[in-house]
Formats: sequence, C-alpha cells, structure tokens
Amino acid sequence: MATRLLDDKFLRNLKTKLAREDFFDTYCPGLVIRVTAPGRRAWNLVFTIPGTRNRARMTLGTYPATPLKEARDLAQEAKGKLERGKDPRKEEAADNKAMTVAELIEERMRLEVRDIIDPKSGVVRRVGLKSAKEIERRHNQNIVPVVGDVALRDFKITHLNKVIDPILERGHERSAGMAYSDLQTLFNFAVQRGELEYNPIAKARKRGSTGKERERALTLAEIKKVWTSLPHVMAQSHHVPQ
Repeated sequence: MATRLLDDKFLRNLKTKLAREDFFDTYCPGLVIRVTAPGRRAWNLVFTIPGTRNRARMTLGTYPATPLKEARDLAQEAKGKLERGKDPRKEEAADNKAMTVAELIEERMRLEVRDIIDPKSGVVRRVGLKSAKEIERRHNQNIVPVVGDVALRDFKITHLNKVIDPILERGHERSAGMAYSDLQTLFNFAVQRGELEYNPIAKARKRGSTGKERERALTLAEIKKVWTSLPHVMAQSHHVPQ
C-alpha cells in the first residue's frame, strides 16, 4: 500500500509485480487505484461503514475508462452519502444492479479461463486454458479501456463498434476479429450465468478476421516484376541437369 498525489502520467504507467497493489490518493482521502499483475487498474473507495467501526470497499470503475477527475467526483459523491449516515454501496446497488463488462470479464477469467490455485497449499485445483494469458492481454488491451464500465444491460452494437473500429483503423484485421469473437464469447457466458436474457450482439455482423494477419499487399511494380520473371522461373523449374 502506498499514498501519493495521483496524476495521469503515473496512472498510465502503473504496473505491479505483485498479485495486486493499492495506491491511495492524497488529494481525495479514501480513493485508491488497485492494479493487478495482468495490468487491470480499478478505482475503489475505502471507508468506514456508518454506525460501525468496520471498514469497507466499493468499486468506482476502471482506469482509463473512468478518468482520474471522474473517479474523484464519484468518491466525493459517495463520501457525501457517508456524512448523511448512508452506505453508498446500498444506494448504488439499488440504482444499478447490472454487472459491468469489466466485472463480467473478471468473472469469466476466474471461472473458465485461469487456473484455480489453493491460496494455502499453492496446489492447482484446475488447469485453466493454455491461452489464458493471451485472452487476458486482449481483454485488457482492446475491451476494458473502451467499454469496461458499460453495464451489461446497456451494451449495444454501437459499443461493439467502439471496440472494433479503432482496431480496424490501425489496420489490424486479425486483432479486430479476435475482439469480436472475445465479446461474443463473453456475452454468451453472461447468458449462461443468468446475467442477461440474451446476447445483445448475437446478430452483429462479424468484422475483422481470425486468420493469419497479412502485413501488406504487393505494389503494382512488384506484381509486374513477378509477372515478367515468371517465364524464366518456370523454365528453370523444369530444367533437369544431365
């Protein structure tokens, strides 16, 4: 646990070698950014439950989807409820019962993707997917920063486009296709878990490719060179030494 004045430069480069690490904001006491080894950064507010001496923690969003200023505003709003003797978690639960995309990702990673390790013995109780690290990397790179804070019940094809469009604009067809597949798998998981009644992007047109990504196409000059050299290459391929 560390305490410092948080700023965007620090948050952008925030990493940890531990399973998880907390950094408290001196500007807004109680506000903390929690970073995990895979690189996920989540805002929390740590507070004392009204009428008790018990400490509690509530989630305010993930970074950078929820920027620093917004996280501080949310923390101050929750602290205002605390001053009135109200538990901000209960009011939040009443206002928003839906799980977010980032929370759903974490739920699937825990239940279907990662190894489950006994914290006392260190023994692996179930072997996770071989591609677990790659799946987590894709989620943290392409999905969580863009739509991590969106409630599942509010997710629409427009949100899917917000994830896919920038990847395609960078020319990464395969990465776009994988992001599309990851989101389809994620929402099918949500249906199986009872978090949603149906997959909101089930009918969305597939975009990108899951095949091997081609770096570039041949130029006209390169095509001409190949074409003009073809007779010579063919003749050489049919020549049999005596």
